[in-house]
Amino acid sequence: MGWLIDPQNQQVEIYRRGKPVETLQFPVLLSGEDLLPGFELQFEKITSKKNTHPANGIGNFFSI
Repeated sequence: MGWLIDPQNQQVEIYRRGKPVETLQFPVLLSGEDLLPGFELQFEKITSKKNTHPANGIGNFFSI
């Protein structure tokens, strides 16, 4: 499974082996599903303007 996160358009593409790509608009929560049971990522935490890198103010800076 893989996530392609587009913070500018508030969109996530989810890639799963053997399945078509699923596109989510404005997701609230991303789940690790069966691959990472119990793992959840709040989309807002990685797309918030306050999460820019402190060194240069560019991009998304977050920790899990």
